Amino acid sequence: MTKYIVYKSNSGFTKKYAELLANELGISAINYSDMEEIEKDSDIIFMGWIMASKIQGLSKAQKKFNINAICSVGMAPPSEKITNEIFANNNVEENKFFYLQGGFDMQKLKGIYKILMQIMEKVIRKKLSKNKGEDEELSYMLDMLENGMDCVSIENLKPLLDSLR
Repeated sequence: MTKYIVYKSNSGFTKKYAELLANELGISAINYSDMEEIEKDSDIIFMGWIMASKIQGLSKAQKKFNINAICSVGMAPPSEKITNEIFANNNVEENKFFYLQGGFDMQKLKGIYKILMQIMEKVIRKKLSKNKGEDEELSYMLDMLENGMDCVSIENLKPLLDSLR
């Protein structure tokens, strides 16, 4: 039985999901930076944010805990392409892996992460100007980068909750 949710969040969206899930399951959500307080081999759900298709903090958590489910939280809407890419770049079991759309808020980013996303925004804007804004996926991403977005909801956790029950 899962005892904890361990989460690694960069801009707060993964933390929001962890807190929603903890409330639903009646268990504690523990920040990654505090995971040393949890006994080795404890049963957990791990939630981590995505950077370059890698689930941040996952490999360290896999060495310490028995992971019952892995949730990756990214800014892109769920798609087979995104899920397959993240799945292929992380050491996860298919039936334990879930992708959740989190959101984006430039104001919550710091340091190199903020710089990288500002560069990404310029690259997307340039690509869209070349194709006259006719790429729906890129237009969506640019809107999110420029205006921010919060997609965290309990409904997005339904597949995970169903698998745990």
